[in-house]
Amino acid sequence: MRKSLAILLCLVPAVYGCAPPPPEMQLIIDAAEAMGGERPLSELENLVIEGDGRQYRLGQNSSPANPLPYFSIDSYVREIDLVNDRWRLVERRSSGYLTGNPISGRQQTTGSDGDVAYNITEDGAVSRAPAKVAMERRADQYDHPAALINLALAEGTVVANLRQEDGQDVVDITAPGGQSYTMYVDSTTKFPTSIVTTGYDTVLGDVTRATHFEDYFETGGFGGFAARLTLPRGIGSSIDDFTIWELRVETATNRELDDLTAPEEAQSAPVPEFSADVQVEEVGEGLWLLAGQSHHSLLVEFDEYLALIEAPQNDARTLAVIAAARELQPEKPLQYVINTHHHFDHSGGIRAAISEGLTVVTHASNAEFYQEIAQRPHTIMPDALANNPQEVVLELVENEIYVMGEGRRTLEVARVRPDSHTDAMLVAYLPRERTLIEVDLYTANSRTAPFAENLLRTVSDREWQVENVLPLHGSPFEFSVLEEAVESESTRP
Repeated sequence: MRKSLAILLCLVPAVYGCAPPPPEMQLIIDAAEAMGGERPLSELENLVIEGDGRQYRLGQNSSPANPLPYFSIDSYVREIDLVNDRWRLVERRSSGYLTGNPISGRQQTTGSDGDVAYNITEDGAVSRAPAKVAMERRADQYDHPAALINLALAEGTVVANLRQEDGQDVVDITAPGGQSYTMYVDSTTKFPTSIVTTGYDTVLGDVTRATHFEDYFETGGFGGFAARLTLPRGIGSSIDDFTIWELRVETATNRELDDLTAPEEAQSAPVPEFSADVQVEEVGEGLWLLAGQSHHSLLVEFDEYLALIEAPQNDARTLAVIAAARELQPEKPLQYVINTHHHFDHSGGIRAAISEGLTVVTHASNAEFYQEIAQRPHTIMPDALANNPQEVVLELVENEIYVMGEGRRTLEVARVRPDSHTDAMLVAYLPRERTLIEVDLYTANSRTAPFAENLLRTVSDREWQVENVLPLHGSPFEFSVLEEAVESESTRP
């Protein structure tokens, strides 16, 4: 049962008497009063937040220092059931990010019900999300100031460590279940300005997750003569220095909610764990496609050593690819990994490659980013590099062709002309085999081919005599298929 702290203080005089509450709780009470009252917030049962805005795509910017691309959120409806520890978000979004597989106007549904996190696609397919996602979504239950103050006023919650930072009052709030939040409160208005938690990202490691609030406005309360609440209309969120959400919203309280129980398909499904499925296919003498799943790598054998093209997704995938590569040619050292671009789905295994002693070949514009990535702490979920620290060794590709190997085999690596997808995409060419290796630029049978012309121009500029293409998404195809796609794209209305 939830009770107002002020009531509890006078009900238990042996502990507190009717003395003023501790300073930490006084800050909570002051924030509650600024937002409409301690009692209505302590008795809050649910929130319904509706609006629109932007959702940014972490790790998909055109270069590591550039702004993130985003989805435009045309409709955002989030229902939070504080009594039953559930929430659900339904959003319709359109992509402002050009890819070869665009997502436009698609409805996304995500939710959290206790330990079950789930996703529902537009066509109704339900899937259970991994444990890490479930943990973060449970924390997100209280990423709104009204919800967090409701938690702070509840029995069993610990409010402690009152301090000042950057001219704001700051306090730590720990839920009975152990989730910890840091709330920042404007020292003058007493409105909460942000809620901060810790989190984990495969590439970035330990991160700070923050939700920010502005433009407080009096909104509907409980009807009749009941108190009205003053809640933020501007809500944003960030991971470290990266903005992830920007929303303009209206919030209703204590409405009749939809059924937010996790679908049975999600509840009954096992918690998914990533398991690397590496399927080896020899595609030429001394060339092996390490496929399976969505992101592939290519193993290239040279006279004295081996090199991988791509260390994608995460530790598990990249370590499995490295193990398969060494098993294929155990008598030669695996020395290099060629990274086509910095996008997180293609750089998620770079730390694993570093931990295995591989030299990273990447474009010069990524150098500072990868040096930073190699140094970032991974204490929440220690990865391969955290468990086996190694110095990062980079070989950088400028705008001229980078040549690897000699004798019977050489590999040429070159930068593709910058486009809206990335400023520094690398492709590779095997002259003897007349084979081009690329990723994200064209996949056979794609509905659209926005980067195919750029790829074709790069081949022409380099005077490469390409006959076959090995994409690291999808299946190999003849070069004529790329030429036909460019011609088709040019005539598209």
